Parts: sequence; C-alpha cells; structure tokens
Amino acid sequence: KENTIQGYVNASVLGGGTANSEFEVFTGCAMGFLPDSYYAYEQALTGPIDTMVSHLKENGYTTYSMHPEKPTNWRRNVVYQYLGFDKRLWKEDFDGAQIIHSGVSDAETFRKVEELYEGRAEGEKMFIFDLTMQNHGYYFKTNVDRTVEAVNADCEEADVYLSLIYETDRAFGELIDYFSAQDEKVIICMFGDHQPKFESESFYEEI
Repeated sequence: KENTIQGYVNASVLGGGTANSEFEVFTGCAMGFLPDSYYAYEQALTGPIDTMVSHLKENGYTTYSMHPEKPTNWRRNVVYQYLGFDKRLWKEDFDGAQIIHSGVSDAETFRKVEELYEGRAEGEKMFIFDLTMQNHGYYFKTNVDRTVEAVNADCEEADVYLSLIYETDRAFGELIDYFSAQDEKVIICMFGDHQPKFESESFYEEI
C-alpha cells in the first residue's frame, strides 16, 4: 500500500495471442491500428526496431527475457533479438523445475529472477522480462487442487483458473518479500497478457 501503483489493463486478446500483448507493451504500438488476426511477431518484424528493451539497453542495462517454453513459439527466438534482449532463457533453462497445470510454475520463474539478480556483476543494471506459462488455458483437465471457487458462477474452469491465480499470488508475494529485503531499488511490474478463455459459454452469460 505504501509504494505500489495499481490499476486495470485492457488486453487486446482473449484466450491466446500473447505475442500481441508483448508487442504493445514493448513498442507502445496499439494492435487497434493493425488488421484483425494479425500477429506482428510473425508478419511485421523483420529486423531490429526501437523498443522499451532497446532503450534500456542503450542506457546501460543488461536485458534478459525468460520464457519456459519453446523459443520458436511466435518466432520469439528471432523476435526477441530484434526487440533488444541480450540474453534469452527458454524451457531448457528450467530443467527439473516444478510443473503446475500448463508449464513451469510461476514460483520457479520468480526464483530464476532472484538467481539472475544474485549472480549479477557489480554495478550491473538489469531488466528482466518473465513471461510465465503456469496459468495458460485450457482449464478443464488439470492437476491443480481446487483451493478457490467462484461465488457468482457455477463453472469448474473458473474454479481452476482462480486456484491457479491464487498460487501465483502466493509466489508473487514471496518475490516482493525477497526484493523488499534488498538494498537496491527495484521496480516489479506485473500485467496480464490476455483474458482466460473458458469452454463454458454459459459462464460469460452468468457474469
């Protein structure tokens, strides 16, 4: 409450298309100016461009991207270089990590952020982008315990999604506690890349 700014983010996509949310955040370019079913990562980016990442790099930051999935998803293995990331971590960098629902747990990626921070060179300024996978759809087959239930809709998928968010919330709290104990000033920014897509059409009608 003392040092937090919070609010709502309107994501352009539902149930997928993470790359478009990334494109908007890194470039400041709205997908509203591009055609429907258009993916800038696949159709527009053919070389290095000015981004938030490249500007931080020009100002002396080491820039890291972290995504515990295949680097070829949305051509990230190529696009992340265009965006200005110096170092890129993929699924193979999380060998043996805890798996929850759709992938490596958020807690494991947060611990990797801490590990990179602790291994930094003296005086090194860092920007780390952590694109997580734990809570990605679909939500009807999962190994997640139902710890949270929706109170205004009868939807098992919603219960699973909310239970996953609860796990993330706990892990995020631990990440904040870790950096609160450090002497350096650190900005932690979290945003959602897209809304969850539930197969139950009645859910959307109910809410």
